[in-house]
Amino acid sequence: MGKRVMFLAAAALLPLLLAGAAAAGEEAAGPDVGDAKAFFARFARLEKTGDPALAELYDDSAAISYQVKDERGRAQSIALTGRQYKEVLRAGKDKPRRMSLNIYSELEYKAEGGRLRISGLRSNSREGTEGTFSLLLVRGADGAWRIAEEKVRVEKAGR
Repeated sequence: MGKRVMFLAAAALLPLLLAGAAAAGEEAAGPDVGDAKAFFARFARLEKTGDPALAELYDDSAAISYQVKDERGRAQSIALTGRQYKEVLRAGKDKPRRMSLNIYSELEYKAEGGRLRISGLRSNSREGTEGTFSLLLVRGADGAWRIAEEKVRVEKAGR
């Protein structure tokens, strides 16, 4: 009889324990991922319109690297700090690239300690490129997400 009572008590408590664990997990991961999704939506919108406000999403010490492989497999790379890239964005020198309609898909959001990585696929039919991208977000002094690292690796489509 004692085993039956314990079994019934455990059966009654199990849904409560599972619900509590799920809520705790959502509480721990939910706000950051939700904030990161909103951040990325803003990033994509500012990039698409060529808005210089995009510069404010980058940390001054961010590491930005782009690698593009041409049809022959030759890679061209560029690396900038956040401060350098902000100057490019604010001056509008990057506007044609940013207005070139990048399409992002298969987005993944992954916590890395107190940071969050957004990664996925990036394609651009106007440039004829496709590949991968990754943004590493950190919280700024004001609590807002900032891009601490951006990596883009693309190649000309049809290779």
